[in-house]
Amino acid sequence: MQKIRIPGSTQLNAEQTEQEKNEEIPEDIHQFYGKLEGEEDDDDEAIQNLQLLTFEIKQESIEIVQKRCIELEYPLLAEYD
Repeated sequence: MQKIRIPGSTQLNAEQTEQEKNEEIPEDIHQFYGKLEGEEDDDDEAIQNLQLLTFEIKQESIEIVQKRCIELEYPLLAEYD
């Protein structure tokens, strides 16, 4: 049995709006997502290339360095011998 479509019905309008939504998606969306995924790969590579720096700070400068690291939001690890 074939369904009869009445012009202006909500089902027809819903199908048309769905088609319009699909047409609004840019063709380069895959390139955009490719760039996003590529950025994650760059982050992974950067993490692998991190280096641990060790150095000694004069006792009278420790508080200044700690405050500055907090301002810059850099992690500071202190090891006491």
